[in-house]
Amino acid sequence: MRKFSILGLLVLLVFTACQKEVDFQADANNNNGSGSGNGSGNGNAQELTGSYRFVGVDGQTASTVSITQSGMTARTEATGIYYTKNNAGTLLIDATKFNFSNIGYLIDTSLKVKAYMNNILLVEQDQDWYYEMPPQTDAFTYRRVNADSLHFPGGFTLGSSLTPPNSIGTVPPPDGARISWSGDTLLLKMVMNVNTTVTQAGVPNQIRANSTNVMKFKKL
Repeated sequence: MRKFSILGLLVLLVFTACQKEVDFQADANNNNGSGSGNGSGNGNAQELTGSYRFVGVDGQTASTVSITQSGMTARTEATGIYYTKNNAGTLLIDATKFNFSNIGYLIDTSLKVKAYMNNILLVEQDQDWYYEMPPQTDAFTYRRVNADSLHFPGGFTLGSSLTPPNSIGTVPPPDGARISWSGDTLLLKMVMNVNTTVTQAGVPNQIRANSTNVMKFKKL
């Protein structure tokens, strides 16, 4: 059980370390322009600019953290689905920017965690995941790639990173997003992929993670 307690810390590590090296992409190639409808009858024909109320984020995440030391390989796998609560804030989209005001939410769910040693399953259990994002106000320049794709040249971190980039002294990478509509609600879909190594106490931890997030904004 002591071995698993160490692995449990690594599961938590993926949700902090991954904030430092993330690459958000559209769920398909931003330049392929595949499809123009979402099954709601509205497609992406609605005008993007305007005022919105933030109504939440739906997401799913999966991560693997592994360590090899003294010929032994320890690995944890964590998966989860979440729906944010206590959603607050507004969005104003103009011709060049997404302008967010006081966006905040709460994640209160659990992750399904499996721990392995040399590919042998040791433990499988649920682990609480609680995060409250304080209200954030920021603006991000965007470019319309095609009818259902956006590109954020300077990066897009609001709601997709728990640690603002300025706090770690880095500039977020260029990001993409797929847009669609559900009635009068704008759906902004992003896919996060992480593949990095973080060294703790001289031991390299290989981290692989992916997350799909859909931010929802109701047009006012």
